[in-house]
Amino acid sequence: MTRGFFLFFILLILYCVFGIFLKKKKEGILFLHHYFLANQNLNIFVMALVVASSYISASSFISGPSAVYKYGLSFIFLAVIQIPTSLISFIIVGERLNTESRKIHAINIIDYIRHRYASHSLALMSSVVMIFFSLFLISSQLMGGAKLLEVFFKVDYRDSLVFFSLFIFLYVCLGGFKMIAYMNLIQGIFMIIASMILFSRLIDLGGGISNIFKMAKLNLRSDLLLPYKLDLKIEYIISFWILIGVGALGVPQFVNNFIAFKDKRAIRLSLPISIFVIGFLVLIMHLIGFFSLVIFPNFEPNDKVILNVALEVLSSGVFILFFVGLLSAIMSTIDSGFLLLSSIWVKTLLALNENIETRFGINKITIISNVCFILIIVFISLNPPDFLLFLNIFAIGALEVSFFSIIVFGLYFDFVSKIAAFISQILGLLSYLSIILYKIDSYSFHPVVPSLFISVCSFLIVNFICNKYSKI
Repeated sequence: MTRGFFLFFILLILYCVFGIFLKKKKEGILFLHHYFLANQNLNIFVMALVVASSYISASSFISGPSAVYKYGLSFIFLAVIQIPTSLISFIIVGERLNTESRKIHAINIIDYIRHRYASHSLALMSSVVMIFFSLFLISSQLMGGAKLLEVFFKVDYRDSLVFFSLFIFLYVCLGGFKMIAYMNLIQGIFMIIASMILFSRLIDLGGGISNIFKMAKLNLRSDLLLPYKLDLKIEYIISFWILIGVGALGVPQFVNNFIAFKDKRAIRLSLPISIFVIGFLVLIMHLIGFFSLVIFPNFEPNDKVILNVALEVLSSGVFILFFVGLLSAIMSTIDSGFLLLSSIWVKTLLALNENIETRFGINKITIISNVCFILIIVFISLNPPDFLLFLNIFAIGALEVSFFSIIVFGLYFDFVSKIAAFISQILGLLSYLSIILYKIDSYSFHPVVPSLFISVCSFLIVNFICNKYSKI
């Protein structure tokens, strides 16, 4: 523990020093572009890892494999649906969003929505919705990081939560997007190394992949091997395809990364790198969950399974490397989401009060915003659920039904109505929350499916009417 804490503390110091090194004194719009977008001047490999790392989160590295441990091989078939997400996003949203955003010098997706729909009210409502549900999304990742520290350092969960939150706050505030991008590059490498270390160790312990599957057939219940443990009806599969596939086009945290690319060529060249990293990590980590079930079937099925397995099979020195890889997966999602929250809040304040910049300065406003958000997120994270995956999915679903139609149709339609956008966002979100809160029967579909259907249909119908009659 002492050695691990010392190495982790050294890592914290290096992060902060790197942030100070990258920090440049700028003010006003120059500060915003540098702090939130790194002047759109990062190379393709770095940006590819930014996209991949922001998608690979605590759910993919901790909750996903732990869910495989609980539900069996069936869950892997659902998880690998995530792999086409990057391809879909790059092709449908990436290039168009980057081109349009550069024309209007957008800092984030809200800037694009404000300009595309010519509505400050829509931008304000979108900001509120995005900030509210993003707090829960980031909170689920922060809980994952705190649980890691809790297991590794044998400390109280709340102590590890405060320590990890301070860590994130320091290096995000010091370096902005440029630091996050380069850290994501390093973190992506750590993730790959960490997953390979544990994967290869479990294969050695199991006597090879073929022998592990033979052991599974002999020792595991059939419902952990065949795809009916999760009641995998076509409705369930479609739900996951939409939730973590096509629906990802409506997740602002994911598509917002395309604004920071240098140009369309950079996006095209980054595509294969991102797809490979996402696919590799998702598949390897979920297989680790299944191999752990076969070799160590007696662990309690919760989010600590993968950590306990790693502690069981890895030496202390190797485990530290694995631990850093897991932590990297979480940090890479938190920091980009945290920065997006800050950029949305700062731009919203500037839009509501033009004098606030001259009174306080954008630098101070940004720092104060970061402090407020980290305090709120820590408060939300004080009492974590057993499985972070479901909190993560809840927040993602809410964002998808709120923004899918606004983002996708805004990029592809010649005419888009702000009235259609309002109605689509309100009806989609209300239907989603109603189905969850009142447990309305959605015929085996996840609530995101009927809600997204309502959101899309309402947008298309109202937009058609407005295009034909009012042009508003």
